[in-house]
Amino acid sequence: MRPMSQAAQNLNWLITSFVDNTPGVSHTVVVSADGLLLALSEGF
Repeated sequence: MRPMSQAAQNLNWLITSFVDNTPGVSHTVVVSADGLLLALSEGF
């Protein structure tokens, strides 16, 4: 398995920060147009 790129790590950090700082949001996922997982928040 390849290590995550810096861009992918930054995206994971960004959406985890969104979850942490947005009331009522528990988890977040980011998918591509064809449904492939691109990123997810910590703890999901």
